[in-house]
Amino acid sequence: MARRKRDDVGFDVGKAIAALHLEALAAGAAQDDPRAASPQHTARAHLHGLEPSSCKRSPCRLAGFCHALAEITEHRTELERTKELLDVLEQTHEVSKWLGNSGFRYVQALNALVEHGKDRHASEEKLRLARPAHDHALLCVRPLRIMRPLTAFLQSLDNFEDDLRELLLSRHLRQPADRKGADVLLTAVWQHLDWGGLTYAEIARLVPDRNGPNGAAERVRSRVRSKNARCVMPREFHPELAADRRRPDKRRRVRSSA
Repeated sequence: MARRKRDDVGFDVGKAIAALHLEALAAGAAQDDPRAASPQHTARAHLHGLEPSSCKRSPCRLAGFCHALAEITEHRTELERTKELLDVLEQTHEVSKWLGNSGFRYVQALNALVEHGKDRHASEEKLRLARPAHDHALLCVRPLRIMRPLTAFLQSLDNFEDDLRELLLSRHLRQPADRKGADVLLTAVWQHLDWGGLTYAEIARLVPDRNGPNGAAERVRSRVRSKNARCVMPREFHPELAADRRRPDKRRRVRSSA
C-alpha cells in the first residue's frame, strides 16, 4: 500500500523519540519519576508554560527535549485518534478540488440548457405543433433534477474542509492533503530544540532529516528561523513568562561538526 502523505513527516519518528528520550533523561528528567518511565511521560515532565513549572532557566535544554517529545507524541496520538476524520478531510479536499470548477461549470451548462429548452418549448406550444422537435422531459426536466441537488451539494462543501481542519491540533495534519510533504512536524521539533538551547549541529545529529549530513546544520538554521510550526507552545508564546526568556544568538553559530 502506498505511503500516505500525512504519514511522511520528513524524518524517522521512532528513532527521534528514542534519541530525545535518552537526551531528556541525561539532561535531568528524573529517572525515578513515573513521568520519565516512557517517552510519552517524559514529554510532559518539564514543559514550560503548559504545566506549572518553577524552572526559570532560559534557554532550558531539558524543556527543549520535553517540548520536542510532546510535539511528536501529540502528533502521533492525533494521527491515530482522528483517522476517520483525516480520511474524510482528505477525500473532501479531493472532491472539492475536482468539483470546485468543473462542478460549477456543469451547473452553468445545465442551467443554460434548461433556459434554452424553456424558450423552445414555449415557442413550439404557441405553434401548436403536432410533433414538437423539442424533448421537454429530456432537455428541461432531467437537467433540473440533476442541477438542483448538485447545486445544494456544492454549496454544502463551502468551508467544510476548512472547518474540519480547525478540529486538528497538529499543524502537519492541518495542511491540505496535496501539501503534506512540507515537513511541518520536523520544523516544529527543530524549533523546540533550538529554543532549548541546542546548537544547529546537535539538532541535526539528534533528529536528522532525509537529506543526509552535508549542509544539515545550515538546513536546521533555516528551518528554525521560519514561521512557527509548533502546536505545543513553549515559554516564548506565554506573555506572563516571556520576561524570563533570553536567546543569545551568538550561541547559535553553525559548527563545522555534524
